[in-house]
Amino acid sequence: MPLIPLNCPLCGASLSIDSTKDATICESCGKPFIVKDAIINSYVGGAAAPAPAPAATPAAEKPDEAPTIKTNINVEEKSRWEMNGTFEPTTRTRNIYHKHKDFVIDEDVLDKYAGDEMIVEIPDSVKSIGYCAFSGNDNVTEIIIPESVTKIGYCAFSSCTNLKKVTIKGRVTSIAERAFLNCTALTEVNIPDSVNRMGEYIFENCRSLEDVKLPQSLVAIGDCAFKDCRSIKEIIFPPNVRQLGQKLFENCKSLTSLELPSSLTEIPDSAFKDFVSLTNVTIPSSVVTIGESAFEGCACLEKIDLPDSIKTIGSRAFCNCSGLSGITVPDSVETIGARAFLGCSHLKYADVPDTVQNMGIRVFDGCTSLKRVSIPPCSVRISDGAFKGFTKLKNIEIPEGIARIGDNAFEDCIRLEEIKIPKSVKIIGTDAFKGCQKLKLVEGVENLNIIKLMDVFAGTPFLDINLQRKGLCRHCGGEFNGFLTKKCKDCGRPKDY
Repeated sequence: MPLIPLNCPLCGASLSIDSTKDATICESCGKPFIVKDAIINSYVGGAAAPAPAPAATPAAEKPDEAPTIKTNINVEEKSRWEMNGTFEPTTRTRNIYHKHKDFVIDEDVLDKYAGDEMIVEIPDSVKSIGYCAFSGNDNVTEIIIPESVTKIGYCAFSSCTNLKKVTIKGRVTSIAERAFLNCTALTEVNIPDSVNRMGEYIFENCRSLEDVKLPQSLVAIGDCAFKDCRSIKEIIFPPNVRQLGQKLFENCKSLTSLELPSSLTEIPDSAFKDFVSLTNVTIPSSVVTIGESAFEGCACLEKIDLPDSIKTIGSRAFCNCSGLSGITVPDSVETIGARAFLGCSHLKYADVPDTVQNMGIRVFDGCTSLKRVSIPPCSVRISDGAFKGFTKLKNIEIPEGIARIGDNAFEDCIRLEEIKIPKSVKIIGTDAFKGCQKLKLVEGVENLNIIKLMDVFAGTPFLDINLQRKGLCRHCGGEFNGFLTKKCKDCGRPKDY
């Protein structure tokens, strides 16, 4: 008679019952209960069960071997419930292996570990570690995964806050999302070369993790895989990585440089967004596209060399990279997205080639340290306020093809001394060059009347020179009265030149 130890689901008393029966009566409280429900409660649900009675252990069994209990139970197939809207329970054999009643294994999947051991070696019968199998276990410090395991499931070891070491012996091919999320004590994990994909948030907030060796077979890494891993100092990408997720290294404060793999053809959108500690990155010549916001918020990035292979720089690609001192766009680039360098407040020069065919609006918004910048002929307008307040800008060439210069486009560019307006410009906005205190020479505005000149060039030496040349008040453009006092008819101010 196959007696097994379990707890009464009604009073909690320790019992030994016949697992082949449908129901039995508790010897302690005298109340009946369903045997299969008691088994699920004691083993599948993870509750601790009492130690087996001496008579239940065969004499030939070694004391340290884990007994195997087999029982037929009804299992809810959730997929059928979700797909058909009907519940069809099926009866199949669930094998429950336990050592100190710790492991719950459904067929070859480890569903739950509910023990309190510090070092846990997963049984060789396991092929897959299931959903949240160890999640939240505060006791385990080391886990040994056997060669039989091929998959590590979603959140398998998440929030095991005392887990320090994970040894994976062999054939794991995939590690799912959030597998080691919030394992704050984890310092060591070996990822075998059999792994080719790593899921999203896999090591998020593993803040004690210092060194990660990525497997040579790896081809894809999910979003935020190393987010908040504050102790990682070095990451070496394997040569075959082709797909990178978003915000891979957000808040990785100890990691300062990256060398991207030569297999990479695209830096995806937001791949290194908010990677605030990054100071240096090497982009291989295989890269054709830098995605939107790819390096946005990399405030410590000081220099970036763009290879000749690049054709597209996405919108906001280097937005708020306030540490960048200069940028040279290669001749291969055809498109620069809107606000690509917005907020690069320490950018001193930006050399953009004539070969650029498409350039978005406000590419250099907020780059107030620019001393020189070139605008490609593909641009049809300079946006309102595009270079407003660029106090260090000395030289800018407006190419033929620009049709409009927007309102306040160059307002308060106090170091700008001269500028040439091409014939293609049909509209110059209000206060376009207002407050340019050193602007004395402007070509291409000979046909503008005084009213328009005052509307565009207020507060510039260029306007003063033109008003004086015409004998008009430099304050309002009005004519003067009187031979002795020479007061302005409009504002009443005396002639002061």
